[in-house]
Amino acid sequence: MQKEKSVTQLSITDLVDKMKDNHVCLPSFQRDFVWKPDQMAKLLESVIRHYPIGTIMLLVAKGNEDLGKLSFVNTDLNAFTPKHYVIDGQQRLKTFLMLLRSGGRFDPNPPFEHNGANYKFFYKLAFPLSSIDKLSVDKPQFIVPQKTEDYEKDDYEQQGKDRLIPVEFMFSKKHSSSWVKRAFPRHKNLGRKHILKNISAIRSRIQNYSCPAEIICMKLKAIHHANMFRLLNEGGTDLTTFDLLAARFNPDGIDLRTLWKVSCKNYQNLEQFKIDPIFVLKTMLLIKQHEEDNPTCTMREVKGIRDYYADELGKRKLFEDDWRTASRSLDKAISMLKHEFGVASRKYLPYSPMVIPLAAALWHVRDYDERYKGNMKEKLRRWYWGSVFNKAFEKSTDTQIGKHFAALVEWLEPMTRTRIPTRINFKMKKDEIIESLDRIKTTADAVYKAVLCMSLRQGAHDIFNKEYLGGDVRLHDHHIFPKNFLKSLMEKNPDSAREILDKMNHPINRMLITDNTNLEIKDKPPHRYLADLDGRILKRHFLFSEIADDKISFLDFFEKRKSLIVEYVFHQLIN
Repeated sequence: MQKEKSVTQLSITDLVDKMKDNHVCLPSFQRDFVWKPDQMAKLLESVIRHYPIGTIMLLVAKGNEDLGKLSFVNTDLNAFTPKHYVIDGQQRLKTFLMLLRSGGRFDPNPPFEHNGANYKFFYKLAFPLSSIDKLSVDKPQFIVPQKTEDYEKDDYEQQGKDRLIPVEFMFSKKHSSSWVKRAFPRHKNLGRKHILKNISAIRSRIQNYSCPAEIICMKLKAIHHANMFRLLNEGGTDLTTFDLLAARFNPDGIDLRTLWKVSCKNYQNLEQFKIDPIFVLKTMLLIKQHEEDNPTCTMREVKGIRDYYADELGKRKLFEDDWRTASRSLDKAISMLKHEFGVASRKYLPYSPMVIPLAAALWHVRDYDERYKGNMKEKLRRWYWGSVFNKAFEKSTDTQIGKHFAALVEWLEPMTRTRIPTRINFKMKKDEIIESLDRIKTTADAVYKAVLCMSLRQGAHDIFNKEYLGGDVRLHDHHIFPKNFLKSLMEKNPDSAREILDKMNHPINRMLITDNTNLEIKDKPPHRYLADLDGRILKRHFLFSEIADDKISFLDFFEKRKSLIVEYVFHQLIN
């Protein structure tokens, strides 16, 4: 079919309706929504200012059904037949749908999640319509993203005091009116009408805004679509390697996004630890090279992983089987990190890339005799603590992943072998362990995280409710000697102030507890909240009976607890 194009103007209302009605959809391999809250705010602000936001590119669906389909509103795929695919414009269209879509009832939209935080978007009513075109455009002025807890109910009267209306209520005259009644219950009708008039003017600016839509009418092969997708996005938000691979694999009938969603559903550790799907592909590469001397999984090789299956019969099934094997191995690796090393969550994982060689190594030993598994765990324990305290994954990560996997394969062979391969032979004296502890500067330090989790490896329980901390509980790392207590100590002892300040936030002075216990402790000194505590609970936290004595100094406590932790690490490295 000869290539044909046409350009039309579509209003925001038209675009939102087309998404709600599934008249437009995404091809099945399209990437996920990646915009940040400030990008979403800037887009809506551009619309209100009537600035251009670029062309939306659509492909006629008829004749291109092999591209698959993804609904913007999560409709059953069998329940609709789209008229157009979105080739370019997904981030803009999803922003409109999320922010401006109004339900039938007066209910706020669920918050938008980004990087573990939830956001809601508001229009600032403090700006009169006449000032919109005069305001600076360096950053959003009147579209306000605000962090919120997902369980919080909307406080409409507070929104009224702050002059902030949720943007989803602006798109509907009925919902705007309902919001004004709730937000300004003590205003007279005239005052409410004035506010509604302002909202109505902004709503009209949104609804009357149109942007160009280029419609392509041609039969497009999936591989050509993938190339177009890549080229169109080079000038916008950077595509991840996973985005590009999802497009490249689509012509083979391999849906990477669906495979990843199924893996997260079947192996919940992947979701809990927010594992990057690229980790699955890297694990696949290591498994495929397990008999080679120098296995590698660089990003260059990940991008070329399709070549491993190019000449294989039934390559789709083979790839999907390998993907499931790698996902299952990653899940087992995370379980080992949790149970053997106390890594409670992603927050406390010293180095996320270390999961990859561990996963591939666990796959390699999957059929080993059970009688050997205890010895294998001892070896992996030495590898883990050596990798952390030697900062093995601090630099050249991809290189280290391959080297560590090869060394683990060699070392874990079920034969009499006491010599550790040079690449993972982390010999450390106690002075070197102490030096590693002394170098900790931030909570992002791998050693900081590992030290905090040591108590979980010991089977630590919460100091108040005696709940096991390694279970499904929300953890908080609390100062053993609280900051305010230490600040008052520094005022009384100015000669020791510098040393106390340096040690105040060190993991030696921190312990894992639950949220409720954190509220109970607050700024109490340890001799008050640890009094009469069972000695076994203290020991699992690397604490001691003297901690309950109000005469123990902070610096003496610090050195004694530090010596207990050094002994523990040293023992892990020599056994």
